[in-house]
Amino acid sequence: MKGLNYIRTTLLLGLSSLAVFSNAQQCEVTLRILDQEGLEMVGAYVEVTPSALKAVTDIKGEVTFTLNQSQNYSFTVRSVGLETITSNLQVPGNQSYRHSIQMKESATELGEVIVSGKTASQEAMEQPYKVEFMGLDNIRSQPVELVSIINQMPGMRLRQNGGVGSEVDVSINGIGGKGVAIFVDEIPVHLLGAGYALNTISQGIIENIEIYKGTIPVRFGSDALGGVINITTRQKNSDYLDLSYSYGSWNTHQSSIGINKRFGRSRKFVVGVEGFQTYSDNNYWMDDVLIVDQATSQPGSINTKRGRARRFNDSFDSKLARVTLGVRDLVWADEIQLFSTFSNVQREWQHGITAENPWGDTFSDETSWSTAFTWKKYSKNDRWDISLASGIIKNNLTFTDTTSRIYRWDATFEPRPNGLQGESGIFSRGTTPDVSTDSYFIRQSSNFEINKRNSLNLTSFYTLDALLAENKAFTEEDQESIDEPQDLIKNYLGLSLESKFLGDKITNTIYAKHFYQRSAAISFDFGEVGPLEKNTYSVFGYGDVIRYSINTNFVANLGFESTARQPDGEELFGDFIRIIPNPELRPEQSQNINAGIEWKTFQQKMTVAGAFFYRNTSDKIFLVAVADRDAQYENLSQVETTGFEFTTQYRLSEDLNFMLNSTYFNAKAIELNTERGFSANSIGKRIPNEPYFFSNFMTNYSLQNPFSGKGELKVTYSFNYVHPFLVSWDQKATGQATTPSQKIHNLSLVWNAPKEKWSLGLECRNLLNALAFDNFQVQRPGRSVYAKARIFLEKL
Repeated sequence: MKGLNYIRTTLLLGLSSLAVFSNAQQCEVTLRILDQEGLEMVGAYVEVTPSALKAVTDIKGEVTFTLNQSQNYSFTVRSVGLETITSNLQVPGNQSYRHSIQMKESATELGEVIVSGKTASQEAMEQPYKVEFMGLDNIRSQPVELVSIINQMPGMRLRQNGGVGSEVDVSINGIGGKGVAIFVDEIPVHLLGAGYALNTISQGIIENIEIYKGTIPVRFGSDALGGVINITTRQKNSDYLDLSYSYGSWNTHQSSIGINKRFGRSRKFVVGVEGFQTYSDNNYWMDDVLIVDQATSQPGSINTKRGRARRFNDSFDSKLARVTLGVRDLVWADEIQLFSTFSNVQREWQHGITAENPWGDTFSDETSWSTAFTWKKYSKNDRWDISLASGIIKNNLTFTDTTSRIYRWDATFEPRPNGLQGESGIFSRGTTPDVSTDSYFIRQSSNFEINKRNSLNLTSFYTLDALLAENKAFTEEDQESIDEPQDLIKNYLGLSLESKFLGDKITNTIYAKHFYQRSAAISFDFGEVGPLEKNTYSVFGYGDVIRYSINTNFVANLGFESTARQPDGEELFGDFIRIIPNPELRPEQSQNINAGIEWKTFQQKMTVAGAFFYRNTSDKIFLVAVADRDAQYENLSQVETTGFEFTTQYRLSEDLNFMLNSTYFNAKAIELNTERGFSANSIGKRIPNEPYFFSNFMTNYSLQNPFSGKGELKVTYSFNYVHPFLVSWDQKATGQATTPSQKIHNLSLVWNAPKEKWSLGLECRNLLNALAFDNFQVQRPGRSVYAKARIFLEKL
């Protein structure tokens, strides 16, 4: 109820804040800079007088300034090889105004122009690391899942264990699971609460997404092996109101609200309110599952057959609300922010790791409260900067599994033999865990410019997870064992040196990392709670990445890293539902190589990129299905992965573009620990339950001012292909068939009003209703349709 009351309050705040937008005395002036041939210019330098405003044009050749109405301004535009242009303008008394300036070819060589400031996309793409970047400005109006957005990017494969809200397994270039770290504003997502997850976070609060592959910048403080996904939330220096609601198949509702308001004469104080909710029945159809054969069954004798049935115990409800207080431009701090977040996730559990046997009466409730504080300070000459972040999160999870029934996929059931309880299968008396986890973190990152060609970064990251659990369904002896406090301490320290050579054509970063871990965790062994086990690990890592800009159209990257990944809380403690604890897990260690090239042609309208990657991982942590209900993380001895990815993008015009990417890799077991139950016959074979070849195609078409009116109609089509892959090494033992090939078509239509003040979106996922599968051959939803309405009002 608290969460619902909070959302009602924020809606009232949003409506009352509409008055903010009605008294604007300023105008949003957008300049469109064209070259001598009338084409949009990227990277032109624009300066405004008498103000001190300056900026660089974006990929559309545009730049936007907030200026006083009815005042005269001069715009000076410079670009190498073109004549400097000065254009005078009296700003009209409107909320917004667009103005075009066309450049001329210069008869004399232009002197050096110092350009300060780059877009987030430019800064990300100019790093030596292999990185993908996606802004969400053109996506927020679409009723598309964040998981689907990321899945379109090269080298990425995100899989779920069911429908809306089900767990997401992320793979980057062949390394998946916990080998990929998820961050929100450079803070690990597990430190922010249950509502922050790729399957629940609203795209409305996201500014952009960065994906680092293989080698990872020191500043993240991460021990990830495969890469990092960093979601940057919106930090707009403006007042705005953003409301959206979508409805779709399987009774799926998604709503979000975002309010940002600045205060004070200089508008240095900021208050932000964000909230979003996702609900779904997830009652989509399952094919080829066990149901009662009514034709052959008799009283006292039930026969089953393979057939079709709806999911019936899989509802999902996630709510999150966040309040942000911020201030900037203080003497002792350039930016301070305080975040307070509440989230709650309620869900039913339809089955275990596989979907062979359904669960019909299991459910969980998870609540999180978190508070985080960030502080940033920059030197006046931009020679150094320091950022600090610290926070605490309190998380509580309850799970109920005490039924004495055995369910089938048609929702029929029969009593369990011998009065046994529970469907998850770990304990014979059922399970009702109540798990409280307190997490603390503190992170600092400092940058220091030695000179114009060399700079240092020093980052440290300390985390503590403290866990307490009780279980009323346990025996007294087991309860005494689980009462033991469990904890996990991690400490990271990293140092990097970035150097530039050959007039900034070459950028090289060399770095070293140290990982420390101390854990105390219990084990579950054949339905009994084992003793508390303590372990300590200390591992070093190092690496080097280089980027060579051969010319404006050709760039090459090369990176090497020797690193480690420490087991996380879920791997060590289990999830008390389907994942069995394993306190004996050792850190993974891996040597990674990335090499890539990027070539732009046809006046930079077409981009072609390719990359090769190699991973040699020892003690790889792998999720192994113990039964059709449970699984446990285990160390494999050694896994070798080689592969490549290919991407091409073509912008035929400002309104039409195409994208195609493909990824292939071969991850095979070089050595296996047979003492942990792995068969020696699997050595040299491909790792199962991992899609190893997949491809994506997408095209966008924008129709400006259709139907003789203002606005934009945007059409997006995408196609996803996944090649067949094995579910397990021993198919006969598990009774599972090879996951078939998957061909998924998606289509969306979006209508954007002028300035995107409101929009309507419609999307059809899995247009042809093809069979789709993910982890351990769990079936995904078939054809589904979603509609979305959005209102966005902004005052700069």
